[in-house]
Amino acid sequence: MMLSKWQQMAARIGAITIYEFYQICQGIDKMVTTCPTLDALVDKTARKDASKLFNEKFPNFADTRHFAAHGVEMTRFRNDIDRNSTLDPLFIGSTKLVNNGRMSIYGCLFNIEYINTHNGKIIKYVISQETFVDLVQVTKLRNVMFASVETATWEMEAEIIRQRREPQPDI
Repeated sequence: MMLSKWQQMAARIGAITIYEFYQICQGIDKMVTTCPTLDALVDKTARKDASKLFNEKFPNFADTRHFAAHGVEMTRFRNDIDRNSTLDPLFIGSTKLVNNGRMSIYGCLFNIEYINTHNGKIIKYVISQETFVDLVQVTKLRNVMFASVETATWEMEAEIIRQRREPQPDI
């Protein structure tokens, strides 16, 4: 029983971390657009590709995080429970669990899936090596965004060093 509570906590933290990753990316993108020189150097195709991959791999990240962070608030009152329940069937892997009425799921960790119902939908994410690899791929694409910024920075630094080494004319 104690092990399952630790696993549940890790699943909740994972949901929150994916959301925070997204928020950090959004903050960086917003900051970059405030500096025209920097924004001109950023690879916008890589930024678009990274955003597209993130949204494909984590389509319900905000709802998942919302429940992970506010689950108690979403289950305090009967009307909250009803609003967040669903009539949809639940698939665990390829197994369909038949739903014969309204169903509410709150922070269920089944094998490698963290599952909740939120606003009438079943929301889940998979906790796996593949999930980690997906986040790494998004990170790599985001790093590509700044490759030309890094190159320009190194070139400017080299120029400054070169100028410092040249003899200065006597005035």
